[in-house]
Amino acid sequence: MYPNNSFITHHKDVKVNELIINGEWNVPAEMFNFFNLEDLASIGYGKDKLIWTIDLSGKFSVKSVVQLIRKKYPCVTWEKHVWNSTIHPKISTNVWKILRGACATEENYRKRGFHTVSKCYLCGNGQDTMDHILWYCDFSEKIWHWLGGIFKFLNPCNFMDVSKCVQKKSSAVREVGFICAFTVMVELWFTRNRVCYDDEIPNLVNFKLRIMQFTKENSVRIKGEIR
Repeated sequence: MYPNNSFITHHKDVKVNELIINGEWNVPAEMFNFFNLEDLASIGYGKDKLIWTIDLSGKFSVKSVVQLIRKKYPCVTWEKHVWNSTIHPKISTNVWKILRGACATEENYRKRGFHTVSKCYLCGNGQDTMDHILWYCDFSEKIWHWLGGIFKFLNPCNFMDVSKCVQKKSSAVREVGFICAFTVMVELWFTRNRVCYDDEIPNLVNFKLRIMQFTKENSVRIKGEIR
């Protein structure tokens, strides 16, 4: 909740028993920026015991704990496009990670309290955020312009634009369009990582060749018809 607070940063591993001395709370004053003294539980005596939160049926189960602690996301309408038999599972999995913000961009590092100087590894402009990498980077805009020239759509500004780009096409063209667009998203992320960790220089020609090759290899998954 407070990733940029210096006290939290330097005391993130503190344990509750370190805040109790001779049976009394001994809480640093800095911590009262986050809660009040009245919020602290009273210290009891006797043997410690483990208390679990039960479910609505009044019973404890592993399932009830998972439901309690898991991060819940709002319902989405695009999962049927991502988890589709036409799309290779490797692509589906990585698109899902990208859309769920599970990729290690410098933006996510900062959310966890790390201080970094951020810039896009593909174009050198803008910050290293997933939105910039996918939609606003000079390199990615050239890729989308190339793909849009094939499927007749304008550069997308978000994932919903990608979904809409090929919706009115025939089923076969729509499937090819999704394969290409999702592969572009994943390849942009992979290329960013190779530039970051392997000092690769982004190359538009090689990027396009990888997209075309992967699409060709996945043509066996296409079941739609051209009309």
